Amino acid sequence: MHAGLLRHRVAIQEATAARGSTGEVTRTWATIARRWAAVQPVRARELMAANELRADVTHRVVMRYYSGLTNRHRFLFGSRILEIVEVIDPLERHEQHECLCREALT
Repeated sequence: MHAGLLRHRVAIQEATAARGSTGEVTRTWATIARRWAAVQPVRARELMAANELRADVTHRVVMRYYSGLTNRHRFLFGSRILEIVEVIDPLERHEQHECLCREALT
């Protein structure tokens, strides 16, 4: 992986449960790491070529391997939220992650 391709700064966020003053449980997101990544919009043609028709996937995020990254996390990319749909470890060498994401409406 060439470092020059990782030109976007993303924050990896994890959901935490917080109890409010009246006892209700609310979900908040805490940043656990910041990483350089390549954030790429996904074209429908790319998904069809891979025999995966997933209309909900809008972006591909490629970054160096981050241990413990799952689809329970999300990326904060500027003011945009990218929910992780799938985490892929290409070649299973723990060198990089390729994440298929959908942009959340805020």
